[in-house]
Amino acid sequence: MNDKNKKIYWTIFVIIIYIILISLNLFSDKFDKGVIGHICYIVPLIWTLITYIYNHWDWLFGPVNKFWANMNGITSSFSLSYRFLLNVGEFENDFSNIYEDLKKTYEIMHLENKPNYKEIVFKNEGLKLNLDFKIDSYGYSKEQVVIVMDTSVSYKDSSKVTQYFFDILSIVDKDTGKIVDAGKLDNVSENKIHYGCTIELSKWNPFYRYQIKHISTEKLPNFSKLELKDNDTKVIIFKNKMKVNTSNKERLKEIVNEYIPISSIG
Repeated sequence: MNDKNKKIYWTIFVIIIYIILISLNLFSDKFDKGVIGHICYIVPLIWTLITYIYNHWDWLFGPVNKFWANMNGITSSFSLSYRFLLNVGEFENDFSNIYEDLKKTYEIMHLENKPNYKEIVFKNEGLKLNLDFKIDSYGYSKEQVVIVMDTSVSYKDSSKVTQYFFDILSIVDKDTGKIVDAGKLDNVSENKIHYGCTIELSKWNPFYRYQIKHISTEKLPNFSKLELKDNDTKVIIFKNKMKVNTSNKERLKEIVNEYIPISSIG
C-alpha cells in the first residue's frame, strides 16, 4: 500500500468515526442515553491519550515504528562496506580461505574471481545477496581492499542481512593477513580502517521531513541533506537515503540496527 492510499484510508476512517459520533448525538432519542454518553466521552479521551503518547512517550517511538515497519513490509536497499589496507598480494592469497569458509555457511550461487575484483553471489534463508571485493593498488607495497555487500530487503529481513555482513567480516578478519595501520602512513588519514553503510528507501526518507518539521521555521525549507557527526562517525541523511561512515564497527551496528525507527515515520 503506497503512502497516498494510506492517507486516503486513514482520512476515511476518521471521517466515519466522526459521522458515527455526530449521528449518535443527533438521534440520541432513539438510543440508550447512558451508552451514547459513554461513547462520546471515551472516544475523545482515547484520541487525546494516543496523541499524548505519540508526542511525549519517546521510549515507545522505536518499538512502535519497528512494529509498523514489519506490518507494512517497508523495503530498502542496503549497501554495507568495509575498507582496509594490506601488503600487496596478501588478499589474493587469503581469498581462497575466505571463499571456503563462506561455502560452509552460505549457498554460493556465483563466483567471479579476477585479480582486482571478486564477486560472490550467495543465498541464505531465502535471501539473495551480492558480496563484492575490490582491490586497488595503493602505492608500491600496499593495496586497499573494499568489501561491499548489497541487497534489497524488507525490514523484517534487514536484521538478518546486517548479521550476515558482520559475520562475514569476522571471517575476513580471521582469514586475512595483518591489516596495515593506515593512520601511521603519510598522507592517508582518510584511508584508515573504515566501515560504511548506505540505506536507500524505495521512495524517500520520512526522517528528513520529520527533522525539517522540528528544526525549521519555514513552511517549505530547502536544503539537500542533514549531517550528524561525532568523534568517529558521520551520518548523512538525504531525501531518500541515509549514509553512515565510521571507523567504529560497534557504532555502525548500533546505527544500522536502529535505522527503521527513523526511516518509517511519516
